[in-house]
Amino acid sequence: MKISRREALKNTALLLGINIPLSKLQGAMSVFGIDEMGYEASFFDDKSYLLLKDITDLIIPATDTAGAVDIGVHRFIDIMLSEWASNETKNKYQNGLNLINEFVVNRYRKSFINCSIDDQKKILIDLDNGLEKNELSAFFADLKWFVISGYYTSEYGGSVELRYDPMPGPYRGCTTLNEDDRVWST
Repeated sequence: MKISRREALKNTALLLGINIPLSKLQGAMSVFGIDEMGYEASFFDDKSYLLLKDITDLIIPATDTAGAVDIGVHRFIDIMLSEWASNETKNKYQNGLNLINEFVVNRYRKSFINCSIDDQKKILIDLDNGLEKNELSAFFADLKWFVISGYYTSEYGGSVELRYDPMPGPYRGCTTLNEDDRVWST
């Protein structure tokens, strides 16, 4: 099923429990051009923000194209939660990141951030595969969706990754029709 950028933005807003015009979301989307140095998280504490950043980077890593962290998806999530999320959603994300870290500490005896990259990948794969059939896997599915929708609804994700072309062909407003031509309308 294909989804338009506009629909994805609207769904992101609905996930956060908000109902605002899409024009207001463009302000949050503008974070993608800002340098990471000096950024202070507005919703998460430093530890949770670093955890979110690491998880975001593993969900969509940089390859021959920019990854989610490269274009600031973690900052987008921070701003969306800070500015527009309902209290219920805010609590869900604060508790969810804490649950991930507690899960990792119980399994590996160290925090997610201190685990090796291979262990971090294994943890996220386990959560994604639902090996932990509980609220932790459900939260990770929501977080993953948030990262993916933030990435692909960004200007970079839409134009470079998805190769969105707002004007896919030439406009021919006045054309001469022959008797055998069909008339097209939208």
